[in-house]
Amino acid sequence: MSNARAWAAAVRARAGASPAVVILAALGAACGLSPFADGLYPSALWVPAGLGLLVVLTAAVIATPTPPPRAATTAVLLVAALGLLSIVSASWTDSIQRAVLEGNRLLIYAACLALAVVLLRSDRAAGTAFAAFALAALAVAGWVLVGMLRGDAAMFLDGRLHEPLGYINGQASFFLLAVWPCLALAERRRAADEDGRPGAPAAVAGLGLAAATLFAGLAVLGQSRGVVIAAAAALLVVLALAPGRLRRIVALLVLALCLAPAMPALLAVYSDGASAPATRDGALALLGASVAAGVIWALLVALERRGRRAGLRPRRAVAIGVTVVGVLAAAAAVASADRIASFADRQYSAFVKLDTESGGAPASRLQSGAGNRYDYWRVAVEVWREHPAGGVGAGGYDKAYFARRATIEDIRQPHSLPLQVLAELGVAGGLPFAAAVLVIAGGAWRRLRDGGRDPLTVAALGLATAWFVHAGVDWIHLLPGLTGIALIAAALLLRPARADDAAQLDAQRAARAAGFGPTRSRAARAAPAVAIGLAIAFAALSLGRQGLSERYVQRAQAALAREPDRALVEANRALRLDREAVAAYYAKAAALARFNQAAAARSVLLDAARREPRNFVTWVLLGDLSVRRGDLRAARSAYGRALQLNPRGPGLARLAADPGTTSRGSGGGG
Repeated sequence: MSNARAWAAAVRARAGASPAVVILAALGAACGLSPFADGLYPSALWVPAGLGLLVVLTAAVIATPTPPPRAATTAVLLVAALGLLSIVSASWTDSIQRAVLEGNRLLIYAACLALAVVLLRSDRAAGTAFAAFALAALAVAGWVLVGMLRGDAAMFLDGRLHEPLGYINGQASFFLLAVWPCLALAERRRAADEDGRPGAPAAVAGLGLAAATLFAGLAVLGQSRGVVIAAAAALLVVLALAPGRLRRIVALLVLALCLAPAMPALLAVYSDGASAPATRDGALALLGASVAAGVIWALLVALERRGRRAGLRPRRAVAIGVTVVGVLAAAAAVASADRIASFADRQYSAFVKLDTESGGAPASRLQSGAGNRYDYWRVAVEVWREHPAGGVGAGGYDKAYFARRATIEDIRQPHSLPLQVLAELGVAGGLPFAAAVLVIAGGAWRRLRDGGRDPLTVAALGLATAWFVHAGVDWIHLLPGLTGIALIAAALLLRPARADDAAQLDAQRAARAAGFGPTRSRAARAAPAVAIGLAIAFAALSLGRQGLSERYVQRAQAALAREPDRALVEANRALRLDREAVAAYYAKAAALARFNQAAAARSVLLDAARREPRNFVTWVLLGDLSVRRGDLRAARSAYGRALQLNPRGPGLARLAADPGTTSRGSGGGG
């Protein structure tokens, strides 16, 4: 008990609420609560949030007395270069608006990474951000558990957890990312007899592992194969590179052993279609597993510390036990090698053959490799091979996909960040992307090599690796709420490991100000500040233009049904800001059609078609308008053009053959 009070006092003494720490805590909490805001995926959310971020970044850059580490600055510049290249690709892409949108999102990511780099002057600041993220994530977990106990089937889609974020794989990825800060808390080892400062009480370590177990179980409810791959890769990297493996392995074994009895109930939620009894049983089983893991780990930590104070060294016995478990697991794998190879071969065949219609759903999606990812990736690779240098332009993948897809699934990106960069920006985008990844990886390696072996570094390494690997097989990079916490982790990995680095930089800056050390001319000192100011101003201008245009489009769409005159005004406002906003052309054409100005509406749609000639939706709308005008010949031509652009569009072949049919379906959207 005295140890707990001493630890709490030490935390209060070190918790100076500097502005930097407060801002980082706010960023972490915002990322943790982002599932309640769709992961900040809608541009109506991330655009204003990005503008606010730029304001804070400007103030932080002005107030910061020292430049950030060179590797961190390089990483920020590379991400910003990728964003600028996306905007520049508007000169060769089929959708200028999409290129600008993708570029703006990347500029916001660069600003978020820059802000984290500027504010992370100590590991404690990063710990505050991770703690705020984990606490906010616990609020999300609590909301999910309450809904499961109530038997709320609306939280599930086809038996898979998809609320509150609204995207199944994204929600599962969110819980996987939340595991790592909690595992860091469970792994925290410092004790008073090691460095004179009190360590975290055993109960706190137990709470950390309990939360990690809870998040891991909730991730299982998403039945996401991408999350399994990301989790395995993150564990492999952390165990291979970060010291302190023995303690980490024991903690993970406790987590796994406690979660294993709950797995049948968690998997039954999917197989039973998220029925009320199944969701309640799953929630209760997961709560029991989390409590058990926390209690067992707290007892083990307390026993370890008591034994260390008594002069005992149980490390060798624990190491032998873990080695025995590893040998047994390896022997079991070798004995099952034929079955494992056969299973892998079947899953690969299902993956490449798009065997999505084989009868009967498995008891768990994790047992099947079937799906449509192969089709997405095949098209992306084909597009890159045809346009190796600069790709088809940011946001241009979907046109090629609709023309070549082997399924009828409607997607806009290849569900892989590296393949999206190559398909849309080619080698020109692939080089800065690869360089940014290598710079962050190099920073992580240097930090580990120079002594950054604390659990906080392990958490950042696991979190960043899990995000990157999952982004390689899905589109979670388009969820700023998840990407933001990964960028904070990357900023920590880019920070030097030695605790006195920030103080050393401050001293160097003070020496220069006092006339000691190397000096530069006033122009040379002002150049970086001017460049940063211009970059922030450009990003703010681009974001503001996009945000206002989208707001006017939304107003126009909302007013179409009852106030077409107002919709026309709002659509014109949007077009004055952004002549490439295709949605504004659609809203304007619809408003004109409601005033029986069919010729004017057709002219507006043709203007949209000139701006995005490969957008099949525009041609479908032209066909619909021609049908209402009674011009079936023009309708047949428009529908035929839409069919060429989207051969597998549901209903398009029928519309092209018989424009007079009343069944419009979804306009071939797939």
